[in-house]
Amino acid sequence: FQYLRQSMTQVVNAYNNQLLNQLPPFQNLQPTTEVLTAILFHQLDRLLTDLGLRLMTITVWESPTESITYGRNSA
Repeated sequence: FQYLRQSMTQVVNAYNNQLLNQLPPFQNLQPTTEVLTAILFHQLDRLLTDLGLRLMTITVWESPTESITYGRNSA
């Protein structure tokens, strides 16, 4: 769980408090929550694959009642 937490923090911190339009993944992509969720999923999945783990889904909450979930069936 320690490595999982560190991996999540590393990936999320790259986007936290940033103007998404200025970040490399969004040079050719719309900075929507749906796109951000997919990017986070793929980046975390790559990190966890090194541990022999497979990320199944990720959920990003926009508000207490609105969220976007991205997973293997979405990829």
